[in-house]
Amino acid sequence: MKLNVMKPKIKKPNIKAPKVLKPKQKHSVNKLSEDWRVYFKGNTSVRFDYGAFKYLFRDLEHTYILTIHYDQQNDLGFPTKEELEKLYLVEDQIEKQWGRKGFYFVGTRTQDGNRDFVFMSKHIIRWESMCNQLLRNHKDLQSKIVTRLHDHGKFYQTKLYPDAYGFNWIKNDTIINDLRNQGELFCKAREIDFYTYFETNEQAKAFASSLDDVFTDIHELDICEVERKGIQVFVSVVDIPQMDYIMQTTNALITLAKDHDGEFDGWGTTIEKD
Repeated sequence: MKLNVMKPKIKKPNIKAPKVLKPKQKHSVNKLSEDWRVYFKGNTSVRFDYGAFKYLFRDLEHTYILTIHYDQQNDLGFPTKEELEKLYLVEDQIEKQWGRKGFYFVGTRTQDGNRDFVFMSKHIIRWESMCNQLLRNHKDLQSKIVTRLHDHGKFYQTKLYPDAYGFNWIKNDTIINDLRNQGELFCKAREIDFYTYFETNEQAKAFASSLDDVFTDIHELDICEVERKGIQVFVSVVDIPQMDYIMQTTNALITLAKDHDGEFDGWGTTIEKD
């Protein structure tokens, strides 16, 4: 005869695994793109988020500016090495501490003993409180805190985003660096070609007749029609394509072309390695 033996039910203890407390992650300051550019215009240096432009007409309507003053400057009004180190410390803190959602770092502007750190947001925030908290460890620095509510990107467009001369600096700097990377020594004169376009022959001829205001000696000058571009004025000179010369010349050509309703289109040259 079989006996049914009941096995006792053993309840397992309800032990939950202990929670592991993870340190709260710090978010670095937000940027709208990774496409940042630098340019100089007179005694002003600008570093800005080029890719931010396409976001301006959405909902980033408020602009916030923290201006840091520096006393020690060079002849152009830019900070000395010692002052730059202080500004870098401030920017390091900004990078580490201001990672707020919907709050974006869009650029800096440096001129006349001041550096502006510029931000945009769709939110109205306690900007003065944020800045004062950041600057607690920088009591030796003079600062100015500016809030531009409902600015709709005007400060970015007018103070950070480059005009024709700012874009000219960016383009020239890119070309000069490309030449240097390919072995250019910038010590030999060679032909440098400049291109400007107009809608009519009359505009092109009037521009060409004024080129003595830009060049002391023209190696070659030609006016011709280029398909889909208009009337081209081609100018070739012999010189060394150093940045100062190129900037002075191309800025003058931009201005002269505007005076005759045309558009300067760029320059080119050969590489001289030895």
